[in-house]
Amino acid sequence: MSVPFATDPSVTDSSVTNSKPGVIDLVREEGIDLVIVDYLQRIKTERRLQDRRNEVTYATATISDAIKVAGAAGMLLSQLKRLQDGKKPTIEDLKESGDIECFAENIILGWREFQPGGAEEKYCVLAKAKDGQVILDPIRLD
Repeated sequence: MSVPFATDPSVTDSSVTNSKPGVIDLVREEGIDLVIVDYLQRIKTERRLQDRRNEVTYATATISDAIKVAGAAGMLLSQLKRLQDGKKPTIEDLKESGDIECFAENIILGWREFQPGGAEEKYCVLAKAKDGQVILDPIRLD
């Protein structure tokens, strides 16, 4: 099975507005069904906005619009705020933008817990599900 795969560093190397047509063209030309944007907080905006939270909100909206116009599914990866040991993340812990939730149909939060002796356990929860049930009981990932 062959799956089309392409990378486009212009999404983070230039402004988000300039990248929007590139995302649309790449999806349509390469037949891409899923666009993954890693590290949403790294996307630059050409607009000078009030604060970083508003810049991340603007970038999220612009990239989301481009993905929808192109007819693809999207996965936007965002950083979480630093959490105190033992605290499990919530939607409010999405770094620099509570507005990310407004654009998301689903939100999966992942984290690691370090056990005595250095062992690491990984977990996730489905914190938002537009068309389904939220799963807040941690799912252990092996």
